Amino acid sequence: MHIPHPIPQRETIASVAAGGTFGLLLTESGKVYTCGTGALGLGREKTQVLMPEQITTLSGIRKIAASAHHAAAIDGEYMLTKSN
Repeated sequence: MHIPHPIPQRETIASVAAGGTFGLLLTESGKVYTCGTGALGLGREKTQVLMPEQITTLSGIRKIAASAHHAAAIDGEYMLTKSN
């Protein structure tokens, strides 16, 4: 069983993006966290995440964006997108 943990206090949130049923949080250190419902980029079929969980496949991210049907993360060189 996976038990979510709050974002560590040493992380500072730099940016927030809201989709239709999910949210993204970008830390100053370039980590991305997600919560909500739908395909959240966590590498497994999970339909609901109540507390933010880190998307461990992303690092060094500089900007995030979201809308009802997509999420995007930019690391300065590439833009990674996901559509539901």
